[in-house]
Amino acid sequence: MFVNKRGIIVTRTIVRRSFYCSRRNNNRQNRDCTRNVVGRFLGKQRAVVFESMGSAAENARDVTERKPGVCTDAELLNFLKTNANVIVVDARNPDFTVEADDEMFGADGKSAPISDCGKSKRPNAVNLPFDREKKELQRFDAFEKKFPEKAIAIVTHCGGGGRGQKAKEFLQSKGYTNVINGGGPSVGSLWKMFGSL
Repeated sequence: MFVNKRGIIVTRTIVRRSFYCSRRNNNRQNRDCTRNVVGRFLGKQRAVVFESMGSAAENARDVTERKPGVCTDAELLNFLKTNANVIVVDARNPDFTVEADDEMFGADGKSAPISDCGKSKRPNAVNLPFDREKKELQRFDAFEKKFPEKAIAIVTHCGGGGRGQKAKEFLQSKGYTNVINGGGPSVGSLWKMFGSL
């Protein structure tokens, strides 16, 4: 995978197809062809397609297939509008030897560092790693003491929503009633809404 000169993330298969598209004369046709090729060949794979004009971050279009239990954009927007104080439970593990994939977004210097939880960049975020073996959130007792109100609004997440869903179910089993799974940094449209909380 790489970013081509027009800011589009492509795979090897798409590179070959994009070469044909780039030989077209009209830029609009070329742009449309590249987007169609990316959409057709990525299918259900995880990818973010950048439009060719403007800032890549502003023009990101999320084509990630969401994991089961991850909310829709409309559900999260409504959740955030109806709840004034939202706590974000980050279920990623800062020990990358336990969860190697968490390093992709969660390492210091990446787009969504786990170390930002509870600091100025993410003041409402609490890091409670989900333990797959024990099927529970680590440090939950301290969280429960800090947030005893069971109706508090909570958004759970991990990298893409799998452990975020398990964290949501765990919190619900402990009596928390207002919990939603926000996926994580790989679900760009959702992350933009709550990633800085």
